[in-house]
Amino acid sequence: MDKLNNPNVGACIDTMNSMNVLEGPEVCINKMAPYANCVHLCDLKLKVDPDGLHSIGSPIGQGDIDETKVLRTLREKSNVTRLTFEVESEIGDDTMEEARKKEMKACTDSIDYLRNTLNVGLKKR
Repeated sequence: MDKLNNPNVGACIDTMNSMNVLEGPEVCINKMAPYANCVHLCDLKLKVDPDGLHSIGSPIGQGDIDETKVLRTLREKSNVTRLTFEVESEIGDDTMEEARKKEMKACTDSIDYLRNTLNVGLKKR
């Protein structure tokens, strides 16, 4: 990013991708925050079984990523003013209707956590 030195080029921080490559979001965010122009905020639970390591999407605040630390680092080290959040969940044997209800609950739980715990989206007065 330093070599490009172009204000139109920046980084997109994705908290889930950093977990999937076992770098961890803290390392990634500390490196990328100064260059970030967007954030893709996700949470996940890591599960180890005989088949290996798996990441399972979860509502924000209910997974293994320390979202409080993520937001603190972003607020301190980046100029990002917006973030996108994504909720992934396992469908398994659920019907489409059950899966949609679970997804909607995961979204509302995530929004509640973002607003009420991390103070995201609240304007200062």
